[in-house]
Amino acid sequence: MKQISICVIFISIIIILTSCNSKVANYNQSLSYMELIEFDKYNSLITLNDDIDPNSYESILFYGKINSSQAIEEVEEDIKQELKSISLIQNEEIIMESDNFIWNINDSDNIKNFELQVNILPNKIDTNVYIDKLQLNLNTDKKITKEIGMYYINTHNMANNKILSVVESPIEPHKLPVIGKESTVSYRIMTLTENFNNNFKVTVDVPEFFTKFFSITSVKWNYDDKLTEDIKKEYKKSITEAEIKNVKIYEVIVTYKVNEKSNILFKPLIFSDITNSNEFCTPSVPLKFHYTD
Repeated sequence: MKQISICVIFISIIIILTSCNSKVANYNQSLSYMELIEFDKYNSLITLNDDIDPNSYESILFYGKINSSQAIEEVEEDIKQELKSISLIQNEEIIMESDNFIWNINDSDNIKNFELQVNILPNKIDTNVYIDKLQLNLNTDKKITKEIGMYYINTHNMANNKILSVVESPIEPHKLPVIGKESTVSYRIMTLTENFNNNFKVTVDVPEFFTKFFSITSVKWNYDDKLTEDIKKEYKKSITEAEIKNVKIYEVIVTYKVNEKSNILFKPLIFSDITNSNEFCTPSVPLKFHYTD
C-alpha cells in the first residue's frame, strides 16, 4: 500500500511539472519578440542631412539584444510579421513614425545581438530634438515602448554641399579609450575646388551640453596622396575633368576624450572653417563606444 502511495505521489509530481513547463512554453510563445527585445542605452549625438528633397531618407542606428534560442532566420521572419512601424518619442510625445527600417541580427550563445536601422525624413522634424524612447507598433495594434538612452538629433541642410564630403569614417575604436585620456580618430574628407585645396580648414562640432560625455581637444589634417589618386580613378566617369583635377583627400585627425563611462554614439557635423564658405558634411555612420551592457 505504501509503494502504491509513493507511486501516486510521483505521478502527480510529474503531471504538475509537465503542466508548469507547458504553461511556461505557452507564455514564451505568446510573448511578442518586441517584448523580448532589450535596447542598449546610449548617449548619442547624431547629425542628419536635412535635404530639401522630400524623399531623402537618413538613418539612425539603435543597438540591443533579443534573448532567444531560435534561428536568426526565424527571428527575422517573426519580427517582419509582427512589427508594423516604429515611433520616435521625445518626452512622451511622438515626433515621427517610420515604417522604413532594417534589422541586422547576429547570434552569440543564444543571445541575438542586433543593429536596428530606422530610416526617417529629417525635414519632417524640428532641428535640435532628442529621442529617449522608441514605440514599437505591432500589426495587432499593440504598442510596446522601449527606453534607448538619449539620442540628440541635429539637422543641417547639406543639399547645396558640392565640394566637401566624408569618404571614409571609423565605426568604433579597436580598443575602448581610457576615460579622461586623449585618443585619436581619423576621417577622410574629399574636396573638389582649388579654394578648398589651398585653404583647407575644418572644424568638428561638439555642442557644449555633450562635452559631459565626449570632447575634442584638437583637429589636424594631412593631404592623403595615395587615396586621392585612387578616388580620381574611381570618380573618373562620374565627375567633370575640372573636378577630377581638383580632387583632393585629406586625413582629418581628431584628438578627443571620453569623459564619462557610458555608451556613446558620435556622428558629428563637420564644417569648413574658410572665409565665405558654408559647407557642411557628416559621416555616414556614428563612431561607437560601448562600455556597459
